[in-house]
Amino acid sequence: MAEMTPQQFIEQTLIEDVGYLVKKGKHYIAFAIMAIGIEVLGKCLNSKNVWNDPSGSSRSDFKNAIDELDAFKDYKDKNLYDNLRNGFAHFLAPKSSIILSSGKEDFHLKLIDGKLLYINCEDFYKDFARACNETVSKKFHNPNKMNQPFLVTEDGQNPDFSTYSTSASAFPTK
Repeated sequence: MAEMTPQQFIEQTLIEDVGYLVKKGKHYIAFAIMAIGIEVLGKCLNSKNVWNDPSGSSRSDFKNAIDELDAFKDYKDKNLYDNLRNGFAHFLAPKSSIILSSGKEDFHLKLIDGKLLYINCEDFYKDFARACNETVSKKFHNPNKMNQPFLVTEDGQNPDFSTYSTSASAFPTK
């Protein structure tokens, strides 16, 4: 068994694995992970010293990432929490005000008819990966959850369903 740090998780899962999905044309699942991954980045940045906070801080963690990370500066007024994150987190689809696209379309973050927001997967991934790198590069002084194990894995590598623990001990609360 090996411990995976939050930084390793971000680098291996949120940057490398999502990048692989984007490169292989698996845009839909990449969108889902990025939509939820923004909240993870916000959790990394918040001042609480627990990962699994039962107080319902999803909205504030998501907003924290959008507001604090320079890579997301163009997303601040787009209401992605309600329209993208909640859709994917609750029924694996964006709400009807979001249009997902990929390829060389020139519509990224364009509002059409004042209500339909286009999001291009490749462009979104570039910003998401930059936000991940910003988070990883920050210095977190002890005590801080970013200096504690994030997951316990069988081999210290990127977790898959056979190699990581989802027990409470894998998500330190102190």
